[in-house]
Amino acid sequence: MQDADDAVTKARAVASAEPTELDVGYSPTPTAEILPKILRAFQRAMPKVHVKLHDWSNEENVAGLRDGRLQLGLIVPPLKASALHDVRYEELFHERVCVAVALQHPFARRRVIPIAEVAAEPLIGLTREDYPNYYDYLSIIFRR
Repeated sequence: MQDADDAVTKARAVASAEPTELDVGYSPTPTAEILPKILRAFQRAMPKVHVKLHDWSNEENVAGLRDGRLQLGLIVPPLKASALHDVRYEELFHERVCVAVALQHPFARRRVIPIAEVAAEPLIGLTREDYPNYYDYLSIIFRR
């Protein structure tokens, strides 16, 4: 909830002139957990502001911030911080990525599993073609 409150405070700063509409870009996979909390907290704090959501890729969100179509973007940080040199960026939260396996799987008995071993396993997941933001997000998490 603290992350949501922090996001509301930051959004208030953007919307300090009390606009009637706030255009917010987001990438659905990385923001699925936090977006509903942020929206509820923001609407409580600023009930007269209509939030217009744009389900866009990271690149589209950053472009929307740069060209003025968006006032706020919830994005996965790019691998190179210099890619955001001309926008203000604040990290809202860190995400832990976990692997789930059946109790019979050899990984189930281990406390730590190197990512290289996970990558060698057959996985069920989202495709890069259909969910590029998800893969951008995972590449950032695993490179930290």
